[in-house]
Amino acid sequence: MLKSIMHLSNSKTRRPSRDVFYLAAEYYRRCFTNMKNMMLRFSYEENSKWIYISRAAYCDSYHSCFSRCLNSCFIAQMDKANAAVDIANVRDAKAAAIADYLTSGKTGAATYYYDAGSGTVTTDMTVAEKYTGYGKSAKDVAEDNAAGIPDENGKAHIVSFTIAADGTQSAAWTLGSGNEPEASIASSLAGLKASSSWASYQATFTSDYNNDCIIDPGTIVSENGINYLFYSYNTQYGSNTIKNISLADLAAENPGRIEVITSAKIVTDADITVTQYNSYWTNKVSAGSIYESNGIYYVAKVDITGHNIPPDAAQWEVIKTGS
Repeated sequence: MLKSIMHLSNSKTRRPSRDVFYLAAEYYRRCFTNMKNMMLRFSYEENSKWIYISRAAYCDSYHSCFSRCLNSCFIAQMDKANAAVDIANVRDAKAAAIADYLTSGKTGAATYYYDAGSGTVTTDMTVAEKYTGYGKSAKDVAEDNAAGIPDENGKAHIVSFTIAADGTQSAAWTLGSGNEPEASIASSLAGLKASSSWASYQATFTSDYNNDCIIDPGTIVSENGINYLFYSYNTQYGSNTIKNISLADLAAENPGRIEVITSAKIVTDADITVTQYNSYWTNKVSAGSIYESNGIYYVAKVDITGHNIPPDAAQWEVIKTGS
């Protein structure tokens, strides 16, 4: 078996590490088992009760230590396997979306939702809301180049892939299993109208002076068919910056202030813990999260823990829409 391990560790198979891992586990398991049996036999032959107990305990301690190490390695391997699945699904979603965009003759911006079960995409959010989530990783996977967490708090998401009018591409984990309330809110957010286009906002600044341009938190501004939400405190930018940068680039440079509204994290009443005396957020609410109450949409301007459920104006802002 040791020769098999050495052979696999030097092979160029696609996944040699996993084969080595399992063979090594079996090899050491047999070693410890043989050692324990040998010591038990010797202890019996020596007819010594205390030697028998001490040697058996000695072997058990080694076996327990090895089992713990094995478990940690197994968990690490599972994390890698889950991440690999998520990366593959994002890659497949991108390929399917681009193929449909090119073959269907679409122009302008479009957002696709990928169904891993059928390998197809749709631009209809009402259809996508029914897709079964397939995200595996419980933490952000940097290598998948997609915003969000594939399996967030036990809710498996699906991949959305957006192609902007200027050709810019982005992916995100959204919707999916167990997200019915979020899906409903996300669908409504997609239909909100912007207060202004970015080009119209830029046109209001004709001079070259570097004054601060204040964009109120909760303001929706559109560019190339994509709605961006400004949500942080002190959203101030120099007029020179405003005049000479695309909104997509500005959002990329200010991830803590601006976001694509359809990619925002959504919190619902299910995220609130209700006690006999009060209510509070079960987990931290990240800045940029959106909450709906009685048809009104609020955005968190800062990270929130504990209380401060809307309409607390100090930490939440009503999202302003165009007419």
